[in-house]
Amino acid sequence: MSRASELLTSLGEGVAALRAAVGAAASVWERAPAEGEWSPRLVAEHIIVAFGVYSEFLAAAIDREPFDWTSRTYAFPTPEEARERLDELYAWVKEATAAMAEADLSAPVPELGALSPSPTLAGLLTLAGRHLANARQIESAVRA
Repeated sequence: MSRASELLTSLGEGVAALRAAVGAAASVWERAPAEGEWSPRLVAEHIIVAFGVYSEFLAAAIDREPFDWTSRTYAFPTPEEARERLDELYAWVKEATAAMAEADLSAPVPELGALSPSPTLAGLLTLAGRHLANARQIESAVRA
C-alpha cells in the first residue's frame, strides 16, 4: 500500500471512530466526565472545527475550491448534528483526495506553521488523523 493510501485510509478510520464515539455519546452529550474536562459535545465541536480548518489547508495545497465550512454552524446540540457536519466535511475531503498520488504528499502546506514538523500534505494528513484520534476522549466520557 502506498504512503498516500495509508494516510487516507488512516484518516477514514479516524472519521469512522469519531462517528462511532459521537453516536455512542447521546446519553452523556452535555456532561463532562470530570471537573475541568470537556463534555463529548465540546470535544466533538473542537475536532470537527479543526477538521474544517484542515480541509481549508488541503484545498490551498491542491489548488482547489475549499469546502465552505465557515458558513455552517459548529455548535452541535445533538450528536446527530455533529455526525452530519463531519460527514459533509469528510465527503469533501474524500472527493478532493480521490486522485492523490504519492508525489502529491510533498506539496507544501505553509499554513501548518508550528502545528506540524512536516509542513507538507503528508504532514497535514498525519496531523488531521491524530486530531481525529481525540475521539478517545468522547469514548472515555461514555464509559465514565
